[in-house]
Amino acid sequence: MNYTVTGSYNLPTRLPSMIYAKVGTGYRAGGVNARVSSPFAPNPFRPTYGNEDTTSYEVGYKGNLAPNIFVRLAAYASRTEDAITSINDGCTVLNACGKAGTVFNINGGTVHARGVEGAVDGRFRVADGLLNVSLNAARQRARYVSTPNDYSGLPLVDSSVAQIPKWTMSAQVSYRREIVAGLDGFANLTYSGQRGGVQDTVTAAPAIYLNDLDTLSARVGVSFARVELAGFVTNLTDEEVALLQFQSNGEPLANRYNQPRTFGVNVTYRW
Repeated sequence: MNYTVTGSYNLPTRLPSMIYAKVGTGYRAGGVNARVSSPFAPNPFRPTYGNEDTTSYEVGYKGNLAPNIFVRLAAYASRTEDAITSINDGCTVLNACGKAGTVFNINGGTVHARGVEGAVDGRFRVADGLLNVSLNAARQRARYVSTPNDYSGLPLVDSSVAQIPKWTMSAQVSYRREIVAGLDGFANLTYSGQRGGVQDTVTAAPAIYLNDLDTLSARVGVSFARVELAGFVTNLTDEEVALLQFQSNGEPLANRYNQPRTFGVNVTYRW
C-alpha cells in the first residue's frame, strides 16, 4: 500500500500565500532481466530483481510577492530501499567469458536524496503587449548510503546516483502583442542548463562526469483566428556537447552528442 498525506496553511498576508508539507510513499516495480550472460561471469547474472520502495518528504512555500509575481520554494528528501541499479557482469573478451559484458538490473542498496528548488513567474505589460518571464533553479543530490555485501560490482557507498545533475536551471521569456486588429505577433526564448553529476553508476571504474549543458531555443510567429504560424530554431547557439561518453579503462571510445542547431516551421489550427 502506498499513501500521500499533504497539509497546508494559508498565511494571513495581503496577497495569497501558503506553506505546505507533504509525505508519501511509492515504488518502482521489479522485473525480469531479458538478457543472457556467460556462466563464467565474475558477477553472476540474476534473471530477476525486486521492487524498490521510496518514502519522500517535502516542505515548501507558494505565494505572490506582487499581484503579477508568483514564487515557489521547496525542499525535499527521500529514502529509497532496494534501489534498482544497473551493473555489468564483468565479462570481457580477455577473461574466461570470452565475450563482451552484459548489463543487467539488480537491487543495489539504499539511496538518500535531497534537494531544494526555487521558481519565479512574472507577467508584465510592456509596450501594449504582455511579457511573461519564468525562472527556475534547483540543487539536488542522491547518493548510495549502503549496498549489499554479498555481491560485487555494486555502486560504491557515498557515490552519486547516475544521471542526476547537481544543478539544473531554466528560463523562459515570451512576449505577445496585437499587430493589427485580429492579428497577434509573439516571440519565445527558452533556456535550459545543467551542471555536475555522473553519467553511470560508480563502481570500481572511474566516474564519468556529465558535461555542462546550456541550450537556447527560440520561436517567433503570428496568430489569427484559430490559426498559428511560427518559425522555430532549437539549439540556437549550435552548442556541441557529449551527452553520453563511452570509455574503456579511462580512455575514450566514442561519444553521443546532442542535436545540432535545427530550424523549422509549424502551422497550428485550433478546433
